[in-house]
Amino acid sequence: MQKLEIITKINAPVEKVWNIIGAVGGVDKWSPIINTCTLSSSADGGLQRTCTSDNGELKEQILLLNHNERKLTYAITEQQFFPVDNLQTAITVSGNQGETQILTEVTYTLQQSALAEQIEKGLNEVYAISYAGIEQLILQTI
Repeated sequence: MQKLEIITKINAPVEKVWNIIGAVGGVDKWSPIINTCTLSSSADGGLQRTCTSDNGELKEQILLLNHNERKLTYAITEQQFFPVDNLQTAITVSGNQGETQILTEVTYTLQQSALAEQIEKGLNEVYAISYAGIEQLILQTI
């Protein structure tokens, strides 16, 4: 099992950042790599997010949404982007009115250990691009 921890700082109020991430849907409005994003109920009564990009479809099962702790955890159940299995992400948002810190903890199983560095770099890029999109969206609405 691989573990990756990414800490990102955004110059925006923590509440605004959490309102975007904690909404769960609408990823296509802030992540430039996502074309569409829909929410639906899963067979077990939970929440599922389905997003599309130029590279295919991504299905996620929402495991935890805690507004008090500003934490979102989800498992990616289907994806064609990275040669990994059991991909799970926990996002925790903290900070104050001027600056927000986003802690992203990703765990996954490599399908090919030789690709470990490339996968880590790719995951870092995906989150960096997406979080920059959140900051941009907030700046546009101020």
